[in-house]
Amino acid sequence: MKETNLGADHIGQNLIKLTSNLCFSVFVVSVLIFTVTAITYQPPNPWLESAPAFAKLFTQTENATFKIDDSVVKTGEDLQTGTAPAVPPTADIKPITEEVIKRKEEEVSDMTLKSSGREDLEVVNCSDPRVLITVEKFNLWLFKSVVFLHYQTPVNGSKQDEFDVSWTFGNKKEKS
Repeated sequence: MKETNLGADHIGQNLIKLTSNLCFSVFVVSVLIFTVTAITYQPPNPWLESAPAFAKLFTQTENATFKIDDSVVKTGEDLQTGTAPAVPPTADIKPITEEVIKRKEEEVSDMTLKSSGREDLEVVNCSDPRVLITVEKFNLWLFKSVVFLHYQTPVNGSKQDEFDVSWTFGNKKEKS
C-alpha cells in the first residue's frame, strides 16, 4: 500500500486558489480604477470654446500649396490676340481622332524646328507642335470614353520641366 501525503496536495491546491484569487482581485481593482477615471475625466468642450476657435480659424492665413508662389502664370486668355474666340463655334467642332492627329504629325514632320544648337532635354519646349500631338495621343489612349473637341496651345508650367494644356471635351455616348 502506498502512502500518500495528503497535507502536501492540500497545500498545493490552496496555493493555486490563492494565486488565482489574487490575480482576479488585481484585475477587478484595475477595471474599477479605469472605470472611475473614465467617468470623472472631462475633456475640454469644443462647443463652449467655439468662438475663440472660429476666430482663430478664420483669421489665420495659410497657403494651400504649402509653398509661397509669387509667380505670374499666363493663362490661355492672356495668350489670345484680338477678338478670336477661345473655342471655335459649335458648328465647326470636329472631334479630334487618330486620323486628325496623323495628319498633324505629317504636317509637323515636313517642318523643321528652330534650334539653338544644343537640345536641352530638361526643359520642355511648349512651342514645339510635337508636344501638343503627344498630349492628344496620350489623352486618346487614356480616356477612351471621352471625345476631345479642341486643344489650346501649351504654355509653360510652374517648373521648367512642366507645361499646361487646356482642352474641351465631351462624352462619346452623349447625343446632345
